[in-house]
Amino acid sequence: MAQTIQLKHSYSTGSWPTGLADGEVAINLADHKMWIGSGSASSSALNLESFSASHLDIRGHHTTSGDISSSGNIYANRLFIGLENITTAFSPLAGNEELVTVGNIENGTWTAGALTPTVVVASAYLDADTAHLTTDQTFTGKKTFSAAVTASDHISSSANVYSANNEALLAASFKYTSLQDGYYGMPGNAGINTAVWAYEKTDGATGLGATSQHIGIRVPYKCVLVGMMGNIRSDTASATVNMSCWTCELTNNTDNTWTKSFETTDITTAASTNKVMGYSDLTGTAILAAGTSVIPAILNDQGGTSTLFGSYTIVIRRII
Repeated sequence: MAQTIQLKHSYSTGSWPTGLADGEVAINLADHKMWIGSGSASSSALNLESFSASHLDIRGHHTTSGDISSSGNIYANRLFIGLENITTAFSPLAGNEELVTVGNIENGTWTAGALTPTVVVASAYLDADTAHLTTDQTFTGKKTFSAAVTASDHISSSANVYSANNEALLAASFKYTSLQDGYYGMPGNAGINTAVWAYEKTDGATGLGATSQHIGIRVPYKCVLVGMMGNIRSDTASATVNMSCWTCELTNNTDNTWTKSFETTDITTAASTNKVMGYSDLTGTAILAAGTSVIPAILNDQGGTSTLFGSYTIVIRRII
């Protein structure tokens, strides 16, 4: 026949057993507590209403009507809140690929990849180094755009804005007969468009435009004097020459001082009247103000008198 095992028990609130043998069990049905004898003067209480334990391994299905709290970790293969799996309610847990939770990210560093089109990060919360399209900002450092920039209003700068394109300020040809060694040959007062140059100076720095020297041409806008390119030929012997540009912001009716603002590296021609030496030197960095006058020149550095034929293009780059 069936047997009933009845533990020591009490219906009195606050009552607990004493002197339980090792493993002996007693229950207080009013307090919902269970005691297990530990072989000592005191016994261990297991509160069935407010449950606590150093380690609890629950297997199977268990239901509680009160809170479950832990000062350590709670591990579960699946954890539900109500009828919803917690991995769905609070997606994502660590390791998930997508962030779909609605709310603020207040700490840490954003390291995610590309955002989906429906996700927007408020401009005010972006890093201070981020360019904002709808607010005024000051940028420092070099900025390079790989495509055209279109503006619906003015673009202004407190410094220079440089064109990326080289332009020809002037192109012409010349002949200088018997240019002395160490002298700069320049166009005379007949003008740059006259092919025969007949004026020479040892330094080219003073007296230009005084009595017989052509006064040059004026640049129409602020620019960088990038350099010169063209062809050179010597009449008989090989020659070493340098092409140069002399500049001056002229004072009216004054014997002005000119500055050599650009000079090519050495150009050495062959010892033949039928051979031309091409040259191109675009390494200049001098900035010319609008209205600056420019005179081309050729330096004979051969060691003897030379008759020279040549062409030149003065190359500039606009500064807007």
